[in-house]
Amino acid sequence: AGLAVKFDDALAARLAELEAELPRPSSDSSMIAQLRMLGQLPVVDDADTSRVLARSASAEYRVAELVEQWRRTDPLTRPRVDGPAQIGDLAKNGLFERWLRAEAERTRFDRRPQVAAALAKRREYNSVSQLVQREVYGRLKSDSLTLRRWHDTHLGDYDLPDRLQLVQLVLPARTDASEMYVQLRDPAAAESLLARGRRAGVDYRAEITAAPDSALFRAARRAGPGAVIGPDSTRGGWRVSRVQELIPARHRTFEEARVFVERHHEAVEGERLMQEYLVTLRKGTTVKRHPDAGRLSAASP
Repeated sequence: AGLAVKFDDALAARLAELEAELPRPSSDSSMIAQLRMLGQLPVVDDADTSRVLARSASAEYRVAELVEQWRRTDPLTRPRVDGPAQIGDLAKNGLFERWLRAEAERTRFDRRPQVAAALAKRREYNSVSQLVQREVYGRLKSDSLTLRRWHDTHLGDYDLPDRLQLVQLVLPARTDASEMYVQLRDPAAAESLLARGRRAGVDYRAEITAAPDSALFRAARRAGPGAVIGPDSTRGGWRVSRVQELIPARHRTFEEARVFVERHHEAVEGERLMQEYLVTLRKGTTVKRHPDAGRLSAASP
């Protein structure tokens, strides 16, 4: 409150509209599709990036800084913007963080005894982390061309398995489940049930693989499209399923697999570069044995 932040309301509203236009993942989307949607950023006009979104008595916060803040935030934790007020909150956070840093420098916060002690305790860890970031991960190429080549070379690592699409319901009593079994055997009744569910905001569709429930997957695959299986006793009640379609296994495209590719590439290539760097350090490091090493080792508890 003390910063007395003022906003460009029209600009905030325009940015909120850009954020609102981004697709929202649905519960029936695959995990990779949901991650891809969450990772999308609003496309801001070049003319707006240098404009001042918010200002306090001592600082300004520009659209480019907001875009960078969006980019650096993990897609899984990035807040979804529902209106101009939330754009304002993000700008205030940016100005407040800047004020905190300036205040820490002005008051020499790092020289306070308890802070200095904490920094000293973690100095070696921080130094090693910075060294690894500079000498190892700083050399790691992560451009689109490199990642595409990695995807093509490791294509099988990102395969989608065989999947089955089902219409599935779990009912509290076996008698209810038996009645639903009869209803689902009629294709028209099954489609009508799906339509009524969608209108009510409920999706009775499910997509399964062999991994989480191999018994259900085997039974549904053996029964084939159009078949109804159940009622099966589950923890939540009695389950009835109609098999809609078998979707055969396939390779994920680069766009579908990009999140997995980035993590896989960083883990494998980062480890390779780390081992190379360790070999270089060993070659350039002289280790001398203490003349009394044997005696000192024997005297140690």
